[in-house]
Amino acid sequence: MLTLPWREGQVIAITGASGSGKSTLLADIRRAVIRRGEIAITPHPPRTDKPVVALFGADAGDAMRKLARAGLGDVRAFLARPKQLSTGQQVRLHLALAMHKLDQMRCR
Repeated sequence: MLTLPWREGQVIAITGASGSGKSTLLADIRRAVIRRGEIAITPHPPRTDKPVVALFGADAGDAMRKLARAGLGDVRAFLARPKQLSTGQQVRLHLALAMHKLDQMRCR
């Protein structure tokens, strides 16, 4: 079992060479989170032809901040369609969308 010392508001960077298992680790974390019922993250990219930045509603600045916090902080990722992202980028997109969903739940 892997335990990450992650506290709210903290960012953890997962780095490594191509093929070193970053996406596998993120997928394992996602499955563990789903099993515990903390956040529901869809396992596939959203089925849309909208750019990634448009998936967050009207506030593009807020969307870009959330995407950057999840590791998708470049213009190519903002403007890409979800299916154009790599597996690792898709997982990071799901993390950003989960952050967005949590923020919306807190505002209610």
